[in-house]
Amino acid sequence: MSWNKRTWESLVAAGAFDAYYTNRRTLWENGLSMIQSHAFQGAQLFTDIEDEQPIHNQQDWRFQERLSKEFHALVCYLNALPLIPYQTFLQACGCHTIDALTSHMSEITVMGILLQWKEKRSKSDKRYAFLQFSDPHNQFEAMIFDQTLSQYHHKLAIGSIYQCHLFVKWDEGQYRLTVKSLKPLEDLFHSYQTLNLIIKNPEGIQDIQDICRHTGHTPVHLWIEHKNQKGLFDLKQYVQITHETFDILYRSCHVHALF
Repeated sequence: MSWNKRTWESLVAAGAFDAYYTNRRTLWENGLSMIQSHAFQGAQLFTDIEDEQPIHNQQDWRFQERLSKEFHALVCYLNALPLIPYQTFLQACGCHTIDALTSHMSEITVMGILLQWKEKRSKSDKRYAFLQFSDPHNQFEAMIFDQTLSQYHHKLAIGSIYQCHLFVKWDEGQYRLTVKSLKPLEDLFHSYQTLNLIIKNPEGIQDIQDICRHTGHTPVHLWIEHKNQKGLFDLKQYVQITHETFDILYRSCHVHALF
């Protein structure tokens, strides 16, 4: 089998070798040189990587970066959805999933990952587009028309997460969705009032420190629960909520957020 850099990186990004070696970043940055110096022997190759080869183990990509590379390799999400670490936060921001839609509703605010969008023009030369989203349970499509499309065109990015405020029109039990407004996830970060964190044992201190590395304008309330004792502290340092914040919370076994 012949290999090249692009083929190797696509396979790694898609998770083709996860059963043998879970750190995709290390494989991405070192694996091709291993392939070139070995006959490809399945699991044996990864034994060699761990036991024999002087490679540099890198910290694996954060959750979002890992899934972004997976999406670009497969044009779909195979192992998880990027929404998962943010789902509780988005619910606190008033977002629902599309299956919350009922026949009496004329508007709904939902969360969604933009999977694809296609722009067209009407006979009167007005622009419109079909946007395809995915929430944690379903996919749905919404139309966006000329004036609204012009307003949000620069914010549309495949693989990005949005708070979508949609008009709903019903016809014989079927609904049609039209975009009223879109707000990227990052805009919700900036407008969130307070970050409430619970730490349950001393091992979580490092996670708190990592979250506080990004200074910003969001106050932090820290609840400490340890050995039947509880305390509430307001940290002096204000933080900036970022994707890394949610990646730390998603991976941590010691710190949880209350949204």
